[in-house]
Amino acid sequence: MDQYRGPAQLEWWANPSTCVAAFDVAVAFHPAAAEHATIGTGRVLLDANADGEAFAWLCDLDPVFLLCIPGGRDVTVVLELASDQQNFTISYYEGPPEREIAATFTTPP
Repeated sequence: MDQYRGPAQLEWWANPSTCVAAFDVAVAFHPAAAEHATIGTGRVLLDANADGEAFAWLCDLDPVFLLCIPGGRDVTVVLELASDQQNFTISYYEGPPEREIAATFTTPP
């Protein structure tokens, strides 16, 4: 994949048929020569409809997202979220296509 700088979308999938959330992002993406290398940086674009807490929670739950670049160039990536909860680095995901995750939800009394 060639270098790309501009708008994109990150999708978080619960399973192959359920996209839980999608976030608009700005990325600078470049292929890496070495495995496990950082291949880009980005920032989630938060507006009145975007939930920064949900983005951070999903990154914490499982940082594997589908990075959708205009023109149909989609790639599965791992995000490392910065302390500001909006900026992130991007690496290729090289694991199995399906993973188990565990979460506990607590409802108020």
